[in-house]
Amino acid sequence: MESEAGGVLHAVEITAEALARLVGWSATLEGLAQRMRCSQCGKKAAEVIAVADQGVVPKLGSQP
Repeated sequence: MESEAGGVLHAVEITAEALARLVGWSATLEGLAQRMRCSQCGKKAAEVIAVADQGVVPKLGSQP
C-alpha cells in the first residue's frame, strides 16, 4: 500500500497470505485500495500493487 500526504510517501508490504487472512481471497485490488488507510498519516488514498515474490519462483527444469 502506498499513500502520499503532504509530499511524503508512506508504503507497506504485505504477503498475499497475510492479506487474505484479513480480507479473504476474493477481495479485489480495487476494493482493497478503497478500504485501506495509511497507519502513519491516516489518509485513505492508497495505491495497491500486486508484485510477484521472486524468492519463491522455481527455475524451469529444476527439481524440488
